[in-house]
Amino acid sequence: TWEVDQTAPTLTLQQALAQVDPTNTATITFTLSAGEALDPATITASDFTVTNGSTPVVTGSGTTWTITTTATADGNVAIAPSGTFSIADLAGNAVTTTGGTDRTVTYDATAPTVTLAQAAGQADPTNGSSITFTLSSNEALDGTTIAASDFTITNGSTPTVAGSGTSFTISTTATAPGAVTIAPS
Repeated sequence: TWEVDQTAPTLTLQQALAQVDPTNTATITFTLSAGEALDPATITASDFTVTNGSTPVVTGSGTTWTITTTATADGNVAIAPSGTFSIADLAGNAVTTTGGTDRTVTYDATAPTVTLAQAAGQADPTNGSSITFTLSSNEALDGTTIAASDFTITNGSTPTVAGSGTSFTISTTATAPGAVTIAPS
């Protein structure tokens, strides 16, 4: 019995399902998925063009292939089929295009620059007991990682933290007359 296969495989190229995006890890992973087993001899690093990444390393078998690259700088790491992209199934049917929509991963290994200061409009000196400070950053911060325990308040109550993006307000109540100071914990 002979099986005749004259249909080229259907391919999807996109960032790997487990790839964190954005990431601060330089290793970036993409996946090439096929509707049928592919001929491993037809899948090479030269089938892919990577922007802002090293020459890709291709591993896998059958219908699932992993393309790994290392980011060369902060910014978008993107993958696309190269001008010589041609991958075949086990019957030799080649395809020169691929589907897939999410082919870019943002790499950011540079820590944000943050400033902790007296809030604008905070009177100094003041006869009020409510004191506010501002945490500002040159890039958006993950608000779930900023907590009252990140700050040491001298002469003040446990602070509350509110805000999002590049600006957060840290509020405290003075516990006695005198200076109220804040520092990172």
